[in-house]
Amino acid sequence: MKIETGIVRLTADPELRLVNGKNGEVAVVTFNVAKTMGFGDNQKPLFIQVDFWGKRAEVIKNHFVKGSRIVISGELDFDQWEKDGQKFSKHKIRGLDFEFVDSKADAEKLAADGESKSTETSKASEAEDDENPFAE
Repeated sequence: MKIETGIVRLTADPELRLVNGKNGEVAVVTFNVAKTMGFGDNQKPLFIQVDFWGKRAEVIKNHFVKGSRIVISGELDFDQWEKDGQKFSKHKIRGLDFEFVDSKADAEKLAADGESKSTETSKASEAEDDENPFAE
């Protein structure tokens, strides 16, 4: 089933990995997006995983960060698997195309904000370790 998401936001930085394909290694990027569904008091967030393959995967990894807005065209996919005897399933989008929503300046600001937050978090963590007599 073909779908278009409308404008959605990435909930975390995209994760790129390489998998073996017929013609060598292929890039795959995975990320989650969120969109508010419903109206008025009945609003709730919808979270869904998105996968892109090939050159589009590399472009997304290089240009999108947590908080970036994107429009995705793709196919709805349904994964099923079993782990430790328990069955799991989830819907996801197999991305075919996408559109940039944010300007390059907006994307750079989001990336810079993310870097400063991670630096602040690591500094706070180091300070807690100094104060914690049980820290290794």
